Amino acid sequence: MSIDLNYGGDAQQPLPSQTIHFDDIPLSIEAVVNDLAQDVILVRFKCSIAVFQLKQRIDTKEDHSNREQEPVIECLKIHELKTDGDEWIQTVGLSPSVSLHHAYQKLRFAFSIYNSPLVYVADFEEKIPEVLSKRQFLMKNPASLDNQASSLFVKFDKDQSKYLACLTDAPSCNVWDCQQRLLVSSVTLPDKGISLAWHSTDPFKVMVGCRDGHVIFYNFVKQQTIQSISVGKAPVLSVDWAPSSNHFIGCSSHTSIDVINLAKPYSSQFRTIEAHPSFTTCIKFCPSNAKVLATSSRSDGCVKLFRLHQHALAWSTSLPEIQHIEWTGSGEWLITAAGKKLCFFRSLQ
Repeated sequence: MSIDLNYGGDAQQPLPSQTIHFDDIPLSIEAVVNDLAQDVILVRFKCSIAVFQLKQRIDTKEDHSNREQEPVIECLKIHELKTDGDEWIQTVGLSPSVSLHHAYQKLRFAFSIYNSPLVYVADFEEKIPEVLSKRQFLMKNPASLDNQASSLFVKFDKDQSKYLACLTDAPSCNVWDCQQRLLVSSVTLPDKGISLAWHSTDPFKVMVGCRDGHVIFYNFVKQQTIQSISVGKAPVLSVDWAPSSNHFIGCSSHTSIDVINLAKPYSSQFRTIEAHPSFTTCIKFCPSNAKVLATSSRSDGCVKLFRLHQHALAWSTSLPEIQHIEWTGSGEWLITAAGKKLCFFRSLQ
């Protein structure tokens, strides 16, 4: 792993402030911030999972006539889990319940192997191992969650990290109590679920984007669907809740982003933004600003930042082989997985 620092680009077409290089292609990123305001990211590669702590320091650079201070991200590896070479990792989920204190460490994440119904939950306490093979992991954690169909996507709830939602090939959305290793809810979906997000404040509400263009909301405790909205296009590749509102959500499908007020889903509050010329593959609200939304597309290789209150595109930049985007917990940095690297952009909200 190596690091490059950049200070070029402009406001409309920025360069990443920092680039971290890997030997393999990062396929997805998930970021959480713990109770001590420590930023932690989990990166999924084809045959491995890596967990990093992000630390920020100030780097002083000289530019002839003045001195400027630039923040620099230090990416410290906490843990790595490697599968056998013929086993591909399908999906991963990172729990926000992370402790990196020297006296007590805790790390929980879940993952599944391609074309397997089993989901494995890693629970490390007191001391987090630096590197484990899957075989070593299973010797210590033999239990798994059996979804009875291929497990496509997993996500921990944001409140307690007690519950894990799993999209399956059945098609269904299963919710597990990870502490009890108990299936507490299973909802049959009208079509295969592709994307999922937990509600920002209600720990029992889940949103699922489906292959047929529907976005479904349900309460897994009450075992009932709350609402179903068709965005008129299929499939819904990415969904996300706005961080400061119980109503506004965003979803992407084909070229557009749909921003919806659930209180008035059929009114003018249903806003469509044409984001990319082909599939918009990922959308993410900024966690510190519900009016800022980032998007990415593998088709045009672009990452874009929108300011929804201004109905404007803030900036757009091109990167090769874009896989995924994610915000740090503070919303200060937007991370992009592109090629064999992670690119860090300051959001400049």
